[in-house]
Amino acid sequence: MTTGDYLLGLVLLALTVAPLAAGAARVRARLLPGWHGAPARVAEAVMAIGALVVIAELLGTAGLFRAWAVVPACVAAGAGAWIWGARLPEAGGARARPAARAAAPPAPPQGRLATAIALAGCALVVVAWLDRTYFSVNSGMTDPDTLWFHIPYAARWVQDGSLTGLHFTSYEPLTTFYPSTPSLIHAIGMLAFGTEVLSPYVNLGWLALALTAGWAIGRPYGVAPATLLGSALVMGAPIIVGMQAGSAKDDAPGLALLLAALALLVNAWSVAPPRRSAVVIAGLAAGLLLGVKLSMVAPALAIGAAAIAAAPRARRLSTAGAWAAMFVLGGGFWYLRDLARTGNPAPWFEVNLGPVHLPSPQLAPYTERYVTGALSDYLTRAGFYGDHLFPSLHGAFGPVWWAVLALALGGLIGALVAGGTRLQRALGAAGLAMGIAYVLTPGGAGGTPEGVPHLVFWSMRYLSPALAVGLVCLPLVPALRRRPAWPLAAFAIALLATQFAQGVFGLWSDRPATAALLALPAAAAVLIGLRLLHRRVGRAGLAAGALAAMLVLVALGWKAQDIYFRERYTDPASPLAGAYRWARPVRDARIGIVGFYLQSPLLGEDLSNHVQYVGHDGGDGNFRSVVSCSEWRTELARGRYDYVIAAPFNYPWGASDRYPREARWTETDPSARRIQANGPVAIFKLSGAPNPTTCTKDGFPANSGGQPEQSTGPARPSS
Repeated sequence: MTTGDYLLGLVLLALTVAPLAAGAARVRARLLPGWHGAPARVAEAVMAIGALVVIAELLGTAGLFRAWAVVPACVAAGAGAWIWGARLPEAGGARARPAARAAAPPAPPQGRLATAIALAGCALVVVAWLDRTYFSVNSGMTDPDTLWFHIPYAARWVQDGSLTGLHFTSYEPLTTFYPSTPSLIHAIGMLAFGTEVLSPYVNLGWLALALTAGWAIGRPYGVAPATLLGSALVMGAPIIVGMQAGSAKDDAPGLALLLAALALLVNAWSVAPPRRSAVVIAGLAAGLLLGVKLSMVAPALAIGAAAIAAAPRARRLSTAGAWAAMFVLGGGFWYLRDLARTGNPAPWFEVNLGPVHLPSPQLAPYTERYVTGALSDYLTRAGFYGDHLFPSLHGAFGPVWWAVLALALGGLIGALVAGGTRLQRALGAAGLAMGIAYVLTPGGAGGTPEGVPHLVFWSMRYLSPALAVGLVCLPLVPALRRRPAWPLAAFAIALLATQFAQGVFGLWSDRPATAALLALPAAAAVLIGLRLLHRRVGRAGLAAGALAAMLVLVALGWKAQDIYFRERYTDPASPLAGAYRWARPVRDARIGIVGFYLQSPLLGEDLSNHVQYVGHDGGDGNFRSVVSCSEWRTELARGRYDYVIAAPFNYPWGASDRYPREARWTETDPSARRIQANGPVAIFKLSGAPNPTTCTKDGFPANSGGQPEQSTGPARPSS
């Protein structure tokens, strides 16, 4: 990336984000006058994100997902919001209405010592996230789901200028129909820079939103330090840091939006009557949550049910209508796309209710066998707890996982039984419903033919929404509000133990230079957070701080992107290192792959390569692996590929290292020339369209019989 490309990307990104942020701030000032500090920032962030997502979806539906369309649309939307919001002065100003000031959430003193403890705990979590992000910048994003579909989906939308197509990235159609709002955010960054250079940092923004919302939840009741530390305990869990920081995974966005919805609801209900505007914005946060991932559907619906149940009787119908509209606006796009493409808004489930029949694409046999088991299927099996559940909890949430679970469960039961408001009792019930949904979720445990629940650890992050609700509800229980030091101390001890096990403290002795480098932005974040959370910030001070932060980020970003493009995916120990190294200089090529799906590095530095898993697309959402030589060559000719990369089934997790049959089917065609082979992975250059009629002449039968080789080894991590 040249200096000019980098600076142009920054300008386009600023023109995309800044107008929406300014417009959201002005609209918040009109809808929620008197709000300031953390609750105001959360409301503004939700509105800005919602506007960005809706603009991208509308343009993407029309085939206009291009920088030249998205940037002007964001500028126009931000300007329109600014003009509309400027009609009324901010409630904090001299001309503010007394009623507006009275409707603002209370902000009692939080306690300096408690605040210092909470911010210090957050600094530890930020350091852990920065350390993992630093690793991704130096080596590339290595998370399997990031390379499998998060970045490939975003890149395909940028290439096509459309969001409505179905992109199959492996032998199974399962992930193709997932709601993908977080990937859309990455795609917007790609529009600005022409590459995924921004992607390793995106989840840091979601972390900031989650922590800000954590503070806002406890602020009206004087327990903000405790609720902030509770949110930090979830965001600092080993499984969250290890899988979300420096990756494009989508659990961090889900947790951030969930906490944002909670923060807006709690602040809205801290005054009587509840602020309707805040309730609607909370509905938008839940709607965005519905578009994040399937495991966030139950939390979104549970929070919606809690908001409706807590509403005054006369407002319940209007609250339900407003939240339903926000669900459609914030997250309905992906389900409507699936309905248009497959005839079913939730293609993972076949529906047969009387005359209503909604089809479901056939899952791959591997998926049906290995990925669909729920945790509830194993709860009565001997040895499950000691061999699988408890070790997974330890690995996911640290050595005091039992304390984390107990604190969260205590918060949910305490809120349900002794909550000070109807909303708190409803949130306790909602959190318990999230926990039950986790136990019943298909894929929460997986299962091999031998009955081994091999996905228990990887799916522990699906429990984090229930934990987040329980931990932030605990300090709100009236009995504990009178003793705020108790939950604060419990959270602080649990967080220290978790971060010690995660190696944050060892970072200072193992890599002192790296620790010092990461501690500087963490300390800056703490100081800025202290200023933002405790006081109103004048426009001059905010502008000066934003300018200083921007200059620092511009300088650091230039150096970071240089390191990223020089060092990413160069690890020689990677099973696919040869293919990744080969693809670095390739541009504007059509690349067909089979057998493996960690494909993001094959897109090239400028994302110009069209990478496609080769299979048979039925056109109605059904996708399957090819089963014969003639079918394979037919699909290669149809895809007009320049190159083909073949690996054994489910590589590198499959047990087989045999030379893949697709490679044999390819190399015997006159149009193909093998240009590289690294173990069982072969790369071919195609000089023309392969001929399916010549398969049997080379000794390879036209039908090899049935499905591809099935792996009996450890399955890959499942999204």
